[in-house]
Amino acid sequence: MRTRPLRSDAGFVLAEILVALLVVAVGMTGLHQMQLMLMRNNDLAAQRTEATQLASECLESLRARRGVADWNNLPGTRCPPPAGGRSASYSRSVTLSDSASSAMRTARVTVNWTDREGRQQEVALVSYLSNSNPVVAGMLAFPPPAGGILKQPKNRNINIPIPALDLNDGRSSIQVNANHAVIFSNISGSVIQICNPGVLNATVAQILASSCVTLEGYILAGYISRDSSVSNAEWTGIEAGLGINHGGVSRDMAGSDAIKCQLGNHMASDSSYKWYMCVIPLSSPKLWSGRVRVGGPAAFRSGNLFVCRYQYLDPAMLPFERNVQDYANVDRSIDQQNYRIASGNSAATCPSSMTLANVSSGVLHQDCRPGNDANRATDCPSPSVP
Repeated sequence: MRTRPLRSDAGFVLAEILVALLVVAVGMTGLHQMQLMLMRNNDLAAQRTEATQLASECLESLRARRGVADWNNLPGTRCPPPAGGRSASYSRSVTLSDSASSAMRTARVTVNWTDREGRQQEVALVSYLSNSNPVVAGMLAFPPPAGGILKQPKNRNINIPIPALDLNDGRSSIQVNANHAVIFSNISGSVIQICNPGVLNATVAQILASSCVTLEGYILAGYISRDSSVSNAEWTGIEAGLGINHGGVSRDMAGSDAIKCQLGNHMASDSSYKWYMCVIPLSSPKLWSGRVRVGGPAAFRSGNLFVCRYQYLDPAMLPFERNVQDYANVDRSIDQQNYRIASGNSAATCPSSMTLANVSSGVLHQDCRPGNDANRATDCPSPSVP
C-alpha cells in the first residue's frame, strides 16, 4: 500500500509575511501623507492668523487718525510694509473707495504671502471709515441733543464740564463755591447765568430757587500744580495768595460784566494741586484774545520761581485749545489750560515731566526770578479782582 508524501507549508508563511509587509507599507504611506497634510494645514493656519493680525492692525491704525489733515492724507504712513513674519514674508496694501471729500470711505486691507509650497495666499479685511472728529468717537450712546448728529456725554454740549449738574431744563450747573454756580446751555455749551445758591453742594431745587444774573460767555479752566523743585518754605509763602490774572485778556463787545475767576484746592488734603475756572462774559461776536497769567503775592515775585504752561502737540487741535499763548479769537469754552510752578536760580528750564512724546511739552510762561527784574512785575502780577 502506497502513502502520499506530506505537503510543505513553508511557502505559505513567506507569502503571508510579504502580504503583511505590503499592507503595513501602504498604511504607513497613507499615515505619512496624512501627517504631511496636517503639517501643511497647521502651517497655513498660522500664516492666515498672522496675516489677519497684520490686516487688523492696519485698519485700527486708519481708524486712529487725528483730524482733517490725516483724513485727507489716508493711508499716509499708517500702514507701512510689515516686518518679516514668524512663518512667512508678507506684503500689505490698502485700497480706499471714493475721495477725501466723502463723508464715508470703504477701506480694504489686503495681505499677501507665499506659503511653503510656493502657492500665493491672500487675506483681506474690509471696514468703513467715517469723516467725523475722532475726539467724539467714544461718546456715550445718548440720543443726539436738539436734533444734532453727534451723540455727546450726558446728552449735552461737549464743552460743558463732565461733573456739571444737569438741571433737567436744558441747562447744567457747576458750583465753584457756596455763592457762585455757573449755568450752561446744554445745547451751545456757553455760560448763560451766574447763580448764588448760598450753600455748598446745592441741589437742583436750591440752584433753581437761587438768585441769578443773566450773561453770555465762555469758561476758561485748568489746573495749577507745584513742582518738586519748589521748597515747602517757597510754597507756604505763595500758596494762599495764588490766583489768576486776566488783565491781558481783550474781549470783542465785552459788555458791562467783569471776568470772574475762582481758584481752589483740587483735593482738600493736597494744597499743591489747584483748579481754576474763569467765566469770560461776551457779547456778539463772542470772541476773546490775549494772555492769562498765574498771579501771586509779593513772595511770588521776590524769589526764584517761574511758571511753565503745558502746551499740547496734537495738530488737530486749534492753537488756543493747545494752550498756545497769546490766545487769539477764542470762540468756545476751553479747559485743560494747565500750569506748573517751579523753582531754580539758574536757567528757567521747564520740568522734564511736562514733556510727553506726541502729547505735550513744557513752555516757559512767566519768569519771576531776579534775572528778570525789568519784567517781573508784568510777568508775575497779583491775581485779578474778582
